[in-house]
Amino acid sequence: MRKSQRKKRTGKKGRFFITVLLVSAAVFMCVWSGLTGWPDACIISEIVKGGGRRGNESPETAGQAAMPAWLFDGGRMAFDFDNGSEGAYQSSLKIENTTGVEAGTVLSSGKIDIGAPEKYFTIQEIDDNIFKNVNGKSYHENGDISLNELRYLKLLHYNYEHEIQVGELIVNEKIAEDCRNIFRELFEQEYEIQSMRLVDNYWTGDSGETDKNSIEHNNTSAFHYRVITGGAALSEHALGYAVDVNPLQNPYVNLDRDGNPTQYYKDMELYLDRTSGAGHMITSEDICYQTFIKYGFSWGGDWENPKDYQHFEKKIE
Repeated sequence: MRKSQRKKRTGKKGRFFITVLLVSAAVFMCVWSGLTGWPDACIISEIVKGGGRRGNESPETAGQAAMPAWLFDGGRMAFDFDNGSEGAYQSSLKIENTTGVEAGTVLSSGKIDIGAPEKYFTIQEIDDNIFKNVNGKSYHENGDISLNELRYLKLLHYNYEHEIQVGELIVNEKIAEDCRNIFRELFEQEYEIQSMRLVDNYWTGDSGETDKNSIEHNNTSAFHYRVITGGAALSEHALGYAVDVNPLQNPYVNLDRDGNPTQYYKDMELYLDRTSGAGHMITSEDICYQTFIKYGFSWGGDWENPKDYQHFEKKIE
């Protein structure tokens, strides 16, 4: 009995020392990679995998048992010496796609393969999960547009803090590829878009009020089965042919006979003068305008009255 216990204790110690040895080697390799530039980063779980752990203990847990917690980021260990600050670190485990990453999530630049951004710009059909989110809100059964004619886009964009953020849109299938290319090009230009979520995240129970709520959260959006603002005709948004970009800085402006806006949106008075040079305003000199126009969209800022500076649409018969 005592001999068996000694063997068990010896086995545990052996596994512990093997883990310490492997982790020490990992630290050396990480430091060496930081100094030499090869490889770009190291991942501790690949080194300790299968060594020094027992039962259902994960490789990361086994490694962390022998190392200070500050070396780890989400169960991974990586060093980044690019910023010139010795000892600084961040996780450099890059994600291959945004599947399972919620829209609105901010990602560190180290998580993104900046050299191949196209992998993060995807198009898919409306699945059951998306349908549950939009049904009875931005979408309901109608004779104008079916779910089969719509596509869900997952995108990346820079927010106003110039952080990389995950975005989402629903558009008509006929302009889905154009929209993917447009927002990929804007991302490559580091063009800032404050928010890009489905309008359903701002649902109030009323279609018109939901649209205003989304606007006043400066949310860029596309599909929304509704009528035009202040009218009865069906909007191009209802067919998935229109996109509104950074609406707070690019308001919808419909002037009455006295030159006053018929509808007020938050802070719109700050952006009525389109020559002011205020940040994030779309003009004909803006890269956002130029990119949409390149793909055959028209701009609401070119209308006579109303002016809809946030609005781009592409009608396809």
